[in-house]
Amino acid sequence: MLTNWFAFLLYDFIKECTGTPLYILFLSLKQQIYKGPVDQITSEARYSLSEDKLIRQSIDYDTITIRVQLQDFDDALHEISVKVLNCDTITQVKEKILDSFFKGHPFSKRPSVDDLDLIYIPSEWNKSGRLILFDEDKTCKIDNDDFKKLNTLAHYKISNGALLILVYRQTYQLLQSPSNDCNSYTLLDTVRNAENMTLLSKSSKSSSSPPTYSKLTSNEYAAFSAINGSTTGLTETLFNAANSTRMNQNHQLIVRNTLNHNSDKKNKKYHLIKYNGLINSTTPNVKDDKKQEIAAKLVSEVYLTRLLATKGGMQSYVDDFFETVFSTAHGSNVLPHAIKYFFDFLDDQANLHGITDPDVVYTWKSNSLPLRFWVNIIKNPDFVFDIHKSNIVDASLSVIASTFMDSCSQSRLDLNKESPSGKLLFYKEVHKYRKWVESYYSEIRQMPKISESEMNELLTEESKKHCGTFNKNNSLHKLYNDYVKKNRTKLENRLSESQNSANASLNQHLNYRLQQVIYLMDAIEV
Repeated sequence: MLTNWFAFLLYDFIKECTGTPLYILFLSLKQQIYKGPVDQITSEARYSLSEDKLIRQSIDYDTITIRVQLQDFDDALHEISVKVLNCDTITQVKEKILDSFFKGHPFSKRPSVDDLDLIYIPSEWNKSGRLILFDEDKTCKIDNDDFKKLNTLAHYKISNGALLILVYRQTYQLLQSPSNDCNSYTLLDTVRNAENMTLLSKSSKSSSSPPTYSKLTSNEYAAFSAINGSTTGLTETLFNAANSTRMNQNHQLIVRNTLNHNSDKKNKKYHLIKYNGLINSTTPNVKDDKKQEIAAKLVSEVYLTRLLATKGGMQSYVDDFFETVFSTAHGSNVLPHAIKYFFDFLDDQANLHGITDPDVVYTWKSNSLPLRFWVNIIKNPDFVFDIHKSNIVDASLSVIASTFMDSCSQSRLDLNKESPSGKLLFYKEVHKYRKWVESYYSEIRQMPKISESEMNELLTEESKKHCGTFNKNNSLHKLYNDYVKKNRTKLENRLSESQNSANASLNQHLNYRLQQVIYLMDAIEV
């Protein structure tokens, strides 16, 4: 209930003040992580703040820039340049393209990667043939140990400067051409299609020769061997003028692999690392794997440097957000009345009960606002923004949230070699952050008190903002079932025990009203 109370009363403060550094922190962390390899299946990354989500193997990769044409998104044709990694899967490439094209747009308004096809136009095909790329298709590499590797840009031999097209996913229906015995395909509704389709270059009606795959490796050539034979189940099609008018201008000739692409369930999938606790010599892109079944973990001194590299790139953004939260001066924005009012309430409660230990009140304040409210927002920025939070980003945000929690604690930081790497990363900074927290609480205590009338006015104004948003009766019913009904005896005893207090008349009235509510609700339930 306290968390929800803060959520309503601090909404404007987040929107106008703390939201900006939080959003920048999220974007910077995401960019830092995805500048290196990220395993699509395990969500491990080369650059991470989380030890549990760190790729401990050495991965060979290159950063390349691809040209992407986006069709069907609006009336215009857009072409953008996007930096990707040649070890990225097709899904990861589509995500990076969407991140670039829809930068600043709500994630919920973006199309899903599952509804899009990424099409490659090899330069040797002179823009007249296209290849639809998939994470899994007939060309997937299957190792001797039955591990299937997801396709990457490197698998498709896509290099720097390559041209790709991103379109909404389409399916193709086999129709009998009235003019000849060949089969033709026409574009139909958008559906998910797991089969491998290729759009090949044009050829004349009199020629049945398909384009040459001279650029493909022997394995890839075998996968597409159907193109050079009649017993493969592949059909090459030419469209006559009547049929071609029904086709999208970008799809002139389509060859479909009629051998159904059914995922072999016995094959275990992997992207960068075969995750079975061990790696072996068949794992691609891993340097110096001389022994089979060697341990996958490197010594901590080696991979800690990667964590530190990621942390170094994020340090200024973490500082900016923490400083904004633990500051009473925010330019034209003043400290929210809700924070001042509640902290004064905790101070008053300590005085009322004769608590003189300042550490107790300090802990109350830390547990109420920073650890109950701000930590939740740090770990879940998608609660505030319309964004997508991947597993690897979530793991690194948890490390930042843990640092935030340590900053609000007064316990000693006794670290050793067995301590979590996240605590080691921000060990020096935590001491600085703790001074910010202490100063923050002290400054709030010295500020003028918020009167009851001011707070009531604030709550009234806040209620007016949501007068048409919530159902009051439903809220009251939930309060009764979740709190009053479960704690009926405690409430009655407490109000009866307070008959001799200074608020005896008020407590007597509250007890009377409580009995009325209980009687009414019991009558309704019967």
